[in-house]
Amino acid sequence: MKGKKLITASLSVLFFSCATYVEGKKEEITIISHPENATVVIDKHVCLTPCEVEVEKKVEKFHIEKNGYPPKEIKIKKKISPWFWANLLFFPLGMFVDYKTGAMWDIQDEIEVNLNR
Repeated sequence: MKGKKLITASLSVLFFSCATYVEGKKEEITIISHPENATVVIDKHVCLTPCEVEVEKKVEKFHIEKNGYPPKEIKIKKKISPWFWANLLFFPLGMFVDYKTGAMWDIQDEIEVNLNR
């Protein structure tokens, strides 16, 4: 009986919030601009394009600007991770954890921006 409880507890912890454990709540994205050397401000990070930035998956948008071009605010495309739905099979409360941490999202890993005058 003691062994069954240990296995059940271990499985509950293992599958509690599947997307958080499998994919994590951060992702590295690459931002490319045309023309290059534009300033990007995203999730408390600043970089010049092209650049790679590790961001929280909860991030919604970023700001990009370059002298001589109007600034832009770019929305980050997201889709729900299949691991988020795995919580339904193992521990539905994990969906709430994945939602709160942002791990429920798969975000685009490369974003290309054209700056127009």
